[in-house]
Amino acid sequence: GKQLLDTAYSRSPERAQIHSLIAAAQYQKLSTSFSFFGGASIGGLVGSGSSNIGGGLAGSASFVLSPALFPQVQMAQLNVEQLNIQQRQIYLKISQMADSSLHSIQQAKGRVDMFTQAEADADLAFSNTLDSFTKKKSVDYSTLTLSAIAVQTATLNRVQAQMDLDAQRITMNRILISDEFHQIGRASYRERV
Repeated sequence: GKQLLDTAYSRSPERAQIHSLIAAAQYQKLSTSFSFFGGASIGGLVGSGSSNIGGGLAGSASFVLSPALFPQVQMAQLNVEQLNIQQRQIYLKISQMADSSLHSIQQAKGRVDMFTQAEADADLAFSNTLDSFTKKKSVDYSTLTLSAIAVQTATLNRVQAQMDLDAQRITMNRILISDEFHQIGRASYRERV
């Protein structure tokens, strides 16, 4: 449950993207918040008669407060809050997908078990019908054929259920970015050159 969800969320590319966006928005918020500080400088005149080293240096700094600064800071804060909401929505979406996939896997596993048992029962019934047909001659050919068709139908149902279970497992592996998908490394420009 929770561990599966945490694993799926920690591996999701959406999480990495939203974390990068949040970091950029927080940087933008700080940058905007302190944008009223101007540059600082040190300067001075060096004269030929000056004997005091550094005595002619003076520092200066500027501060610029603009009425537009406060709405900009508020907008930057709203951007961060909006991204945090999107991050929560991503977590909930992954949670829904993982829960749905787990439920589907459990159902598919139940169908595989049911159809495996049905196939075994149909195969046993066919063996008994075939034995009755060949040894006792108490069963006609159409009954034998119907019994063989029942085995084939049960086998097809089991195979279909197994394919459904395999598809559900692939979906879960993709959610978790595990198995083969997790081993695919990240490509970089340098690796391609």
